[in-house]
Amino acid sequence: FILWHPQKKGPIYSAFETAAKEFRDKHSAVWVEDKGLLPEVVSSSIPEGATSAIMVVAPGNTQYSKSKDPVVAVYSGDMENATRVTKWAGDSRYPGLWNITDARFHDFSSSSRASAIIVVDPKSPEKPWKGPVKKAMKNMSKFFQFGVLNGTDWKDALADFQMYPEEYPRLLVLAPKFDGYYAEKDTVTVADMTNSLQKVVDGQIHMQTRSFSNKFYVGYRYARDFTFITADFMQESILNAILVASSLGVLLFTIFKCCGFCYDIMMMDDTYYDQDHAQPPAVAKKKN
Repeated sequence: FILWHPQKKGPIYSAFETAAKEFRDKHSAVWVEDKGLLPEVVSSSIPEGATSAIMVVAPGNTQYSKSKDPVVAVYSGDMENATRVTKWAGDSRYPGLWNITDARFHDFSSSSRASAIIVVDPKSPEKPWKGPVKKAMKNMSKFFQFGVLNGTDWKDALADFQMYPEEYPRLLVLAPKFDGYYAEKDTVTVADMTNSLQKVVDGQIHMQTRSFSNKFYVGYRYARDFTFITADFMQESILNAILVASSLGVLLFTIFKCCGFCYDIMMMDDTYYDQDHAQPPAVAKKKN
């Protein structure tokens, strides 16, 4: 965090100091009195005519592009309001398009802002996701921070989100502080990223969680997808419809017979069981 301000005192400095203390274990904070001491790429981000500025500066090596220049986010609200400055600082700690490494994932995913993460195969020469990401960053940065994750290195963990290498690139959206996630393959897409993220903001997409109960939702989703695929297959021809109907009939008949067999075993009469295992009656001894 950088504060450009003529004095190391006053309400603006106090608000900045409050935000700096909130995140001092993760980020450094610097006060600069002379604007001329700032790098050109930083000073040029300050609005013309401003006499003070609060900024978040991310080094170029944190970005997926590995740019030499840093990425800058400038606060535009009430700089004397410590609460608002602190909230903005927390929401704006990751400007640009971050390269999410193992060391960065926890802090990135635990941010107070929702995360839009593009899962990619780094060895793939084609990067069709760059255009949609650029558009989404332009339109949805108010709600999301953006990053790129190496799907090859994280393939085992990503399987828990129903994401697999043959499907990359995929879009993984995390709720603030990782309270939930959105990973629907058909509705949370890279190709239509801006609209997908807007649907997340509008609450039109189901948020999954890492709880055990979410497994029931995943099962429902697989059943739903299978139903759609089967319906499309049946509509292709009458033969397909007959084949599916026959298979379904055999399956239902098998399930019915199995249930009947299990019911018979559970309700078997104890007397019947005893007859098969009856002991010979005791022979009374004759009295002399």
